[in-house]
Formats: sequence, C-alpha cells, structure tokens
Amino acid sequence: KAYDMMMSKFEPFVGILIEYNTDKELRSAPVRLKETAPRLKPHEIGIGFIGAGSYAQSHLLPNIPGSRKVRKVGVMTATSTGSRSVAERFGFDLCTGDEKDILGNEAINTIFIATRHDTHADYVVKALQAGKHVFVEKPLCLNETDLTRITEAYQAAHANLMVGYNRR
Repeated sequence: KAYDMMMSKFEPFVGILIEYNTDKELRSAPVRLKETAPRLKPHEIGIGFIGAGSYAQSHLLPNIPGSRKVRKVGVMTATSTGSRSVAERFGFDLCTGDEKDILGNEAINTIFIATRHDTHADYVVKALQAGKHVFVEKPLCLNETDLTRITEAYQAAHANLMVGYNRR
C-alpha cells in the first residue's frame, strides 16, 4: 500500500513510517535446504559448524571432503543471511541462527567451532556435554577458569577435542 501511494502521486508525502508488531513472539527455525536422514550410520561423520566467517570459508570449509561418509549437516552463524549463504555455497543440509539446532541435532556428531575467540570456551563445553567431537580454532579458551571448565567437560565426555593451530 505504501509503494502504491508513493507511485500514485495523488497524495503528498515526505516519508513513510512502517510499524511492525513487536509484541509478536519471534520463532526461529532452521531452514532445511536438503533432507537429511535423522540419524547417522556408525561409519558416517555428520558435521556441524558454529561460526563460518572468512577464515572458516577460506581455509576450513573448502578442505572438508565431499563423500558418502562425510555429511555437511548444519551451519550456524550470527546472521541468518550469512548462515544461508554459507549453507548454500558449501552444501550443508540446513542453516540456522540457533546453536541448539546444531548441538541437539542427532545427525551431527562433529562440531567445528570458528567463532570469536571469547566464545570458544562456552561452545566447546556445550558441544562436549552434547557428546559431540569438537574441532575448535585457536585459542581453545582465554583464561584458566575456562580451561578448567573445558577439562572437566572433556573428561566427562566420550568425545575427541582438537584445537586447530593454523600455523606450522
């Protein structure tokens, strides 16, 4: 209606104010780009990415092999448009803005964490507690308190933890 009003030139205007219903509850749901089998076969690796900025897109994602044994299941970034762009570009089954869609996904058994440094520890602990194998870009954490939390989560988990040092 606003566009029609502007184009009709019958009504003078300086600007148009669009108001959105801010009381409405926002529900975010993962966007499925491909159908994924709900569970992994014992020999399969189901990959989820938390964070997929420029480093991940230029160095990590291009080096994940495409095969029947490796499934790129889900990707989460800070913005929904960024998440969808990465998912489409690198062949993920779904994209999301909610970490729970990655951490709680039964088709994901391995999580790559490539977020801002100050978020690494929390995501590592959550992923280990969810029983996922974890690859986290350096640094693993920023202080001894977080290192203790990670150590405890790692010792309680039956999962692998690997830190990516991108220098020789």
